[in-house]
Amino acid sequence: MTWADFITNDIENRVLNGKPLPTKLTLHSLCSEYGVSITPIRQAIDLLLEKSIFIKDKSGRLKLNSHKMSHNVNRHFEQVSCPPADLYGQISRELVVESLSEKTHFLRESAMAKKYATGRTVIRRIFNRLAGEGIIDHIPRCGWKLRSFNKEDLAAFLQVREILELKALDLAKNHLEQDELIKMLEQNKIDDKHKNVTADNSFHNYLIKQSGNRYIKDFFEHYGRYYEILFTCEDTDLKSRILAVKQHRKILKALLKQDWHNAKKYLAQHIHINHSVLNSQPELILKLVRR
Repeated sequence: MTWADFITNDIENRVLNGKPLPTKLTLHSLCSEYGVSITPIRQAIDLLLEKSIFIKDKSGRLKLNSHKMSHNVNRHFEQVSCPPADLYGQISRELVVESLSEKTHFLRESAMAKKYATGRTVIRRIFNRLAGEGIIDHIPRCGWKLRSFNKEDLAAFLQVREILELKALDLAKNHLEQDELIKMLEQNKIDDKHKNVTADNSFHNYLIKQSGNRYIKDFFEHYGRYYEILFTCEDTDLKSRILAVKQHRKILKALLKQDWHNAKKYLAQHIHINHSVLNSQPELILKLVRR
């Protein structure tokens, strides 16, 4: 079962049995609820439209087909199979963590297939995707090679990231939804004693999506995945996570106030500050992640 199948079955089962949906019918909300990228969400939506579980109103917005729900309110609520293992997510994170050792080595499809109890074809597809995202390299007639972490590459990425994210913010100004911003603010939690600290980075992708610029989106899809995982690893350190949450909240509060000057200022600061891998040895981050 794929993620698209799981999401389709889960939503269809709820609608046909008169049960509430787990979240709002927006791409961002569904991605957050199921913890997946936008691709399986789009695939599930297409399937649900084909089944007439979802319909579109005159403005093109998704809505539930009330006719489907009203005729099935007394049906038995069936349990949906467990979601599929996210092999891509597991393998990509593992390889990013390995890259922090600053050692390169070749990856064997057969060894990975055995480790994750899957086929070599599945591993090859994942490796092709990881190569497209710059996490590994495909060396003709040699195989797949892991890229090692490089501080200079990270510094260069952050320079370009600042330019593109600030541009994305400019383009997204008139397309930001207050409810979404509030939800993201609430997902960045920190208590007075710093014992409960939860960081949520989703507003970065939200700004990029709402910008409507396909070239900004393509840059981050191609080059951003490695660093997205790397920054998540950095959040393993409590001090780094606390600082990240504080920065996220400042940015989101400025966006809610439509204080664009300070939102851009705080976003630029956030992009460049608090990167442990630039300020210390990557091995220290490696130890934290593997605890």
